[in-house]
Amino acid sequence: MPTNINKAALEDSEFLMFVLDELAESLEKGGEDVIRLTLGKSEQPLHEDIINTYIDAIRDQQERNLVYPQGLPILRGKIAEWYTAWGNPTEADNIIINTGTSPLFKDLFRLLLGEGNEVLLPHPYYSVYNVSACLTPATINFYTINPDTFTIDIGEFREKFNPEKTKLVVLNSPGNPYGNILSQEDYCKILDIVDGNAYILSDEIYRNVGFGSKVPSILDVKRPSDKVIVSNSFSKGFRMYTARVGFFIAPDELIKPFRVLLQHTLLTVNPSAQYACAEALDHLEEVEELKRLYKERNEYTVKRLANVKDIRVLKAQGGFYLVILCDDFMDKKEFRSTLELAKDILKKTGVAVVPGSDFGIPKGLRLSFTHLRYKEAIDKLHDYFLGHSLNKLGSPQQSDVVLV
Repeated sequence: MPTNINKAALEDSEFLMFVLDELAESLEKGGEDVIRLTLGKSEQPLHEDIINTYIDAIRDQQERNLVYPQGLPILRGKIAEWYTAWGNPTEADNIIINTGTSPLFKDLFRLLLGEGNEVLLPHPYYSVYNVSACLTPATINFYTINPDTFTIDIGEFREKFNPEKTKLVVLNSPGNPYGNILSQEDYCKILDIVDGNAYILSDEIYRNVGFGSKVPSILDVKRPSDKVIVSNSFSKGFRMYTARVGFFIAPDELIKPFRVLLQHTLLTVNPSAQYACAEALDHLEEVEELKRLYKERNEYTVKRLANVKDIRVLKAQGGFYLVILCDDFMDKKEFRSTLELAKDILKKTGVAVVPGSDFGIPKGLRLSFTHLRYKEAIDKLHDYFLGHSLNKLGSPQQSDVVLV
């Protein structure tokens, strides 16, 4: 294995979200009734126009065989129009399409980070940032997101940022796993500290699922000299998880390196899926309904678990998830890890949750808002944390909302 890959870190970084999800699936196949709050994969149905566009593109020999390593022009154009309408003027030529954002992260980290460099990540973090950094020889540093205020410790950020060595800074808003949202003031402070000495990757995959007013973007405040890359995807707000279509909005100087890389290593993202994503941009009302639904589930969780001692629910400001901090509960019940806790919850309640250790939270759990029986799952977690051992689950409840 190449010496620049941190093999030890990778071997210790298995994504436990998939471990729990696969364990839940095995229980389902055995006849158990399980509610999965694991993957950020919405179970709400897609709009019929999106489905029909996908099918039509598969049937059309010319459309399904189009090859554009940078992405279909029609999709890049519509993404540019979408961001421009959002108040962030964007050119189609600055957009790179890939199979979701994760491969883009992996490629970007390896393009920018070499021996002696540093990368600055949020803590807690989405695991792909950490794993992508492990594929480089760079030193990984973290800045803290305060769980009480959902704000970045700017003083710590300034101390951790080294203008000589830090070559990449990663931001995520709304964040995964906390659901925290950065303000325009936050972005301005970060841009001032970085001052063009490093690239900033701002991951805003959940930007269209904010629970309050419009979610700010770093594009709202960036200056021409700022080296800013924005990532987004159709997996979340547009509910197209397995279509695997994500994108970067990148500065001019990164477009050709990415084009060449994709010409040789990707060739094309599935064009039929890209046509479906272009159609999805004509149905933004679908995203608004999803946002309303997840906001309601977020508030239900906070209210339902408010009287439960030894745990603390962090109310999300946006996104697909919230976190439950279980420090006191785990200490009293002598759970050694969040994986052990998550397995016990699955065994006794039939609810699958994600160990917080996936995100650098050693005594927390992440819950996804996406399941149709979400509120039922929260009721079961309420009983579990109050000390009830549930062996049998009730019959499935109907969805509280079905999108059409």
